[in-house]
Amino acid sequence: GHIVLSTLHTNDALGAIPRLLDMQVESFLLASTINILVAQRLVLARGQTDTTSLQLDHFLFDPLYGPQEIQWFVSPSSALSLEFDDQTRLVRLHAPASASLWEQLRVTATNPDGQTATAAIEVFVNAGPQLAADLGPVAFAEDQPFTWPLDELASDPDAGTARLQWQFAAPPEL
Repeated sequence: GHIVLSTLHTNDALGAIPRLLDMQVESFLLASTINILVAQRLVLARGQTDTTSLQLDHFLFDPLYGPQEIQWFVSPSSALSLEFDDQTRLVRLHAPASASLWEQLRVTATNPDGQTATAAIEVFVNAGPQLAADLGPVAFAEDQPFTWPLDELASDPDAGTARLQWQFAAPPEL
């Protein structure tokens, strides 16, 4: 036999089955040809007090074995604080508060037959833009144009203010 590794764009691992059916793959072939489906996800966070959690059960579909029968290995990270609970198959990532980074975690799943699948999970740590704490009252003359220097009201340590996009909401009378 041959091992074929391929990528398929879906929202999660289980979404690969209907996607393959949409691609005209005969349904009777799926159970006999798919060993493991693995999903990957991009995580965004920086300096948050809470953690980002990944439930590995959502990343895998094995047509013969349930999630509790799969052995998992998660590569260690030099930049992220990582906790892995092999009983619940939950990975908790703590992002550093002082740095933006792009880290790649390798996750390997092995079923009882010894078949393995490895996926890379790209973790990008980013700080979001920060608005000035107190914008204060805004006063301007009626029927006169008003210019507000938005770049002075925000900061973004990773992207800079030139890359920010702004949205405003105001009552129709303004």
